[in-house]
Amino acid sequence: MKVKKFYGETTEIAVEKVRRELGANAIILHEKEVLPQGIWRFFKKPSVEIVAAREEQIKNQRKENKKEDTPITYQRPSANKNASSSQKNHEELSKELKDMKKLLNTLVQEKNPEAFPEVLQGVHQKPVLDLYKQLKLQDVQEEIIEDVIEELKKTMTEGDKEAEVDEKIRQVLRAKLEEKVIMKNFEPHSKNVVFVGPTGVGKTTTIAKLAARYALDEGKKVGMISADTYRIAAVEQLKTYSEILNIPIKIVYEPGEIKETLSGFSDRDLVLIDTAGRSHRNEDQIAELQELLNAIEEKDIYLVLSATSSTKDLRAITKHYGFLKDYKIIFTKTDEATTFGGILNSSIENDKPVLYLTNGQSVPDDIENASVEKLIRLFTEEA
Repeated sequence: MKVKKFYGETTEIAVEKVRRELGANAIILHEKEVLPQGIWRFFKKPSVEIVAAREEQIKNQRKENKKEDTPITYQRPSANKNASSSQKNHEELSKELKDMKKLLNTLVQEKNPEAFPEVLQGVHQKPVLDLYKQLKLQDVQEEIIEDVIEELKKTMTEGDKEAEVDEKIRQVLRAKLEEKVIMKNFEPHSKNVVFVGPTGVGKTTTIAKLAARYALDEGKKVGMISADTYRIAAVEQLKTYSEILNIPIKIVYEPGEIKETLSGFSDRDLVLIDTAGRSHRNEDQIAELQELLNAIEEKDIYLVLSATSSTKDLRAITKHYGFLKDYKIIFTKTDEATTFGGILNSSIENDKPVLYLTNGQSVPDDIENASVEKLIRLFTEEA
């Protein structure tokens, strides 16, 4: 038996290759869709792989019947009736193969139901199964994945080709991100912007990056305040950037000093306020932060979190910062993270938008606005 693989952009093209090489009596053993590899595989057209065979006993049978032993060939139809018949055969074969695939998936699910979560029951499109797997690998919460898959199922039909499914995946992910995660056309509501968050997430460097962006790129008059007197290095770091960027800086040692300090920045368009890193487990430190925030009447609050933190840790952090009435999120260290589900989980669970992503220590370059395209790439890239 001669067995060979054939590839084509569609089932019909692959079947035509089978007929040309192995003849009209070739046997189709297997068919599967082959997806492109890499980050952008969801947005590239898949191909079809067919495994076919030609049984040599066909020749032996012809010998026994004393017929001429000639290779079995496929003659291209030359006129209307033959062409119509060939096309019909192709369509019927394609439908049979797809039905067999669906039946096989159903049998696998019935035989091993735990391998397929409930949300995927009845789903046969490979891009959707791949998406589910990839979001799981990226540590996206099950509830969020199920929500995305359910939205996809509402838009899909049995006749959808993989390219159409890929486009629907992109549309659903975009809609979910725009609805829950990304804030469009954001501008600070107040001139006072306070940066809070746990220790070691990079608040001070993030402030320097944004100070440079607002001052150099947008031409705003920026001032900086450091209330992080627990770390001498943090104050010195901001002072260094202050000198380089020619941006004034003031130091606050007690929460009661903040009002007077802010009044000295009345000529500034924007005042960026650095606070000491607070352990979310230390109630006294959190209470001190609350006192400082209560002393600032008008403010925007940015909660700075690290993309390297696990979903469990991020949930614990945001829980202890639950006293904040309103805030936006900045995620740092995306260049060091191996999974990015925490970004999506934290934003959706707390109903707070993500404004910026940072990806290194360079000031002011390594910061960017959170965008749909960037987040889709993070969530769907290979682990």
